[in-house]
Amino acid sequence: MAKEVQDSRSGEIKQTAGDLDEFMTKVRRGARVSNDEILGFAKLFNDELTLDNISRPRLVNMCKYMGIGPYGTDAYLRYMLRKRLQKIKHDDKMILAEGVESLSEEELRQACRDRGLLGLLSVDEMRQQLCEALMSLWDGGLISREGIPGFLTMLI
Repeated sequence: MAKEVQDSRSGEIKQTAGDLDEFMTKVRRGARVSNDEILGFAKLFNDELTLDNISRPRLVNMCKYMGIGPYGTDAYLRYMLRKRLQKIKHDDKMILAEGVESLSEEELRQACRDRGLLGLLSVDEMRQQLCEALMSLWDGGLISREGIPGFLTMLI
């Protein structure tokens, strides 16, 4: 991922590839990252640009991570990823409107899995985890205020 950022031509934000690599490692380990850290790197990402230029092996891995069958052309995989991200954003808005408490246990587990959260916890822990994730993304302003691309929200 850092190599793709290094190779990109968007020169307005100059974050080193090493900083991005360190950030990605932190995210992969499951460590907490602050909204400021996310916002610092968010400007490097753009749904259209990033997904259009990403390599096939990364597309396949992203599809597997998102529960999408990794079969088809690159364009089809990109389409499916965008579609899944739109669905999750729509679900986020619905869950925020209706409340996390309105979800059944199965819906709660699926919502957690869709967002990369551990769906094997107790129901109360999953509700808390999902609520925190939604609040930091939406009420915390990451999506509404700064327009964080869906591609990056998969990492959060």
